[in-house]
Amino acid sequence: MQQVIIKPLAKGQITIPVSFRRELGIKENTLFQAELKEDGVFLKPISLDWKEKYIRQFSDEEIKGWLEEDKMDKKTLQKLKKYFK
Repeated sequence: MQQVIIKPLAKGQITIPVSFRRELGIKENTLFQAELKEDGVFLKPISLDWKEKYIRQFSDEEIKGWLEEDKMDKKTLQKLKKYFK
């Protein structure tokens, strides 16, 4: 396992050594998951596939149901129209 000492810049930015970036395939637009641990910070490069693990996908039926639930009944709509005239 490779180890190096890195000094952060004034705003806390650090540079990952070129050899590490090459070995891990890190490019300019690579995203990282940062985890604060008891003895330091762990950075792990991730792909855009991470969203599938953390973001729930909703079916068309679920979305349609929510839109129907959010519709206002005609009586309430008429009252609001009168109120805001």
